[in-house]
Amino acid sequence: MGDQVPGFGLPSGVGAHDLFRTFAQFMEERQQVHGEDKNTTKALQVVVDKVGRFDGRNITKFLRVYTCEMEVHQVSEVKMISTFDLAVVPEIRERVQELHTETISWKKFEELLKDEFFEEDSKRMIKQTFLDWIEQRPGNQMAPNELIREFEAKFG
Repeated sequence: MGDQVPGFGLPSGVGAHDLFRTFAQFMEERQQVHGEDKNTTKALQVVVDKVGRFDGRNITKFLRVYTCEMEVHQVSEVKMISTFDLAVVPEIRERVQELHTETISWKKFEELLKDEFFEEDSKRMIKQTFLDWIEQRPGNQMAPNELIREFEAKFG
């Protein structure tokens, strides 16, 4: 028993002050994790309330809402990726989970989602949609660089 601090059963060299400081740090980290979990849950609830669960259609709109709410609730990118499958319908959850097994960043995950669900996206640009958009331009006399700038502002 010569190796222990009397009354605490701690190895010598470890004082009660060190133990308390370590415990306080642990509790603070635990509260931060719990706070982030609460923010994530709240953000997910807002997303589902606004646009419902993602069902494979309109990925662009869903990602816009999802990203906005996660940023507003200060959810980390890692959590955004790991909890995304909670906001999708069960029928496609496995497909989504396969996408984030190798993903490191939110940007990369977004790209993978857009690639995977492109066919069902109402915002996707097809040749006919592009031609229709050009025809709708007032006066239709824009210079090519102006046309590109306006196009990127609207669809980019």
